[in-house]
Amino acid sequence: MVDREVEHHKFNGDDVCLRSADLAVKKVFAILGVDIDKPESVEAFREDLRFGKNLRRRVEQGWMTVVTALILAIAYAAYDGFIVNINKKSQEFVVERKEPLYRNEAHKE
Repeated sequence: MVDREVEHHKFNGDDVCLRSADLAVKKVFAILGVDIDKPESVEAFREDLRFGKNLRRRVEQGWMTVVTALILAIAYAAYDGFIVNINKKSQEFVVERKEPLYRNEAHKE
């Protein structure tokens, strides 16, 4: 009978490993402020993780929006500068007429 009680109180290796793992998980989550024995605490932690995930996605999308806007602004500035440059050069080639090109133009003034 004594042998049975001793055998009953002995821990096998798997049981010790599982208890150690459970204790380690509880300690890690306790450091994070989560009591894993309370489902509402675990669910609140999961909601915080989801919020962080959504926030990270939105920040990534925001950066893409900012980069796109900057590229478009630079492209527009280059295009606008190009058009202004063409207009200035085309005006340089315009020859001012001292005499009317047609006879009817003299009568309009």
